[in-house]
Amino acid sequence: MEYEKLKALIQSDFDKAIPVLEAKKKDKIDEYSEEYKGGRKISSRDQVGKRQNKKVGENSIPVAKIPFNFQKKIVLSAQAFLFGSPVKISSESEEALAAVKKVWKENKVDNLLLKFCEAVKSQTEAVFFFFPQDKKIDGKNKKVVKIRMYDLKNGTYSPTFDEFGDMIAFIWSFSSVNEEGKTQENKWVFTAELTYKKHKGADGWEDTEPPVLNLFKKIPVVYMSQEEPEWFGIHKLIDRYEMSFSKFCDTNDYFSAPIVKLYGTVKSMPTKEDQGKAIKIPQTYEDGKLKESGDAQYLTWDHAPEAVKLEADISDNMIHSMTDTPDLSLRTLMGAGNVASGTAAKFMFMAPIIKAKRSEGDYSTTIERIISLIVQGIKGVSVDVNESVFVGFEPKVEFTSILPDNLNETVSMLSEAAGGASFISRETAAKRSGLVEDGGEEIMKIKKESATELSDTVLE
Repeated sequence: MEYEKLKALIQSDFDKAIPVLEAKKKDKIDEYSEEYKGGRKISSRDQVGKRQNKKVGENSIPVAKIPFNFQKKIVLSAQAFLFGSPVKISSESEEALAAVKKVWKENKVDNLLLKFCEAVKSQTEAVFFFFPQDKKIDGKNKKVVKIRMYDLKNGTYSPTFDEFGDMIAFIWSFSSVNEEGKTQENKWVFTAELTYKKHKGADGWEDTEPPVLNLFKKIPVVYMSQEEPEWFGIHKLIDRYEMSFSKFCDTNDYFSAPIVKLYGTVKSMPTKEDQGKAIKIPQTYEDGKLKESGDAQYLTWDHAPEAVKLEADISDNMIHSMTDTPDLSLRTLMGAGNVASGTAAKFMFMAPIIKAKRSEGDYSTTIERIISLIVQGIKGVSVDVNESVFVGFEPKVEFTSILPDNLNETVSMLSEAAGGASFISRETAAKRSGLVEDGGEEIMKIKKESATELSDTVLE
């Protein structure tokens, strides 16, 4: 739908506009969220959450329902390889970059990106909202750019696109408590021009307040979604793993405690508190010969469950390998030995690195839009920064690795490539060390200390 037609529909008949605005609304997010938390009822069958208790006569015997939260491990691993180490933003325009980084830091965007990524990969969608906020700074009332990250807990969301795939509106539906203490339904619609805030009243949808002018001059929303949760390619394998283990637990419960087979008339049985337990089974004799006797034997499980163990091992390996999720358990790491080489470590984690690289394109676009809205917010909201500083501002986004670097290995390689000569300045070395904030200032301090030491030596 064209923007002008949609705007006219919102203003003239909001009830008719809602189906258009919510056409892209997702319908399984609640189920995905419960699955991520450990619930196992999303599938129609073969999930431990749907196991029925066993009926023995009129008794109902509980069965094991044990989930292994591979879902969370898969998502958090993917999240860590993308944003476990904060992204780097650079630009030749230092003043503009400093202004953007100030807003970025004030809103803790690095932390928000971690939560955003987790929500997208587990619930399939998440959103950043941008809005101006009044704040007292140095005794003066000023407007600043605020950023919030919302997911399923905060409501439902749906973007509206035109024929060319450009977003022309975004609707947020949520519940709140009104002044009378009653729950009310709200729908906010964001466009590049205005923000419409509506709530459900006794006579239908009413304006919570008149349409608000959008100071950002763009839809103040960064929305991201994916078709299915991160684990959905192997969810049936996870279900099988959990069901097999739960059934195995039931088998263990049944056979782990020895069962005694008794033959003959039993006169006494020991209690569980008795020490030196014994069973008394009388014998009868006739003409000095044994006529009747009894016996007691243990009913044991003679065959170890090797097939169950083999299936569990194969499933565990396939779940990790098919989702490019590294198995960082203590058992696995002990088997890997001491990997000193940074290059070797990267080869070990090549699968999750490649997986992260596949996601970098979409998330790079998301970060670029965040930066764009920060710039628009600064232009429309802040009075401390001149708009001219953003002329020609072209930020670059670089994803960094969560894996530790082997600095000795890197330096040795570069030194050899430079023929043993110095290949970076002392100031750059100081900056890259991570031990100082200002490399130039640190070099000046070193020179000053050296001059003082030289002076002291001459005086001696």
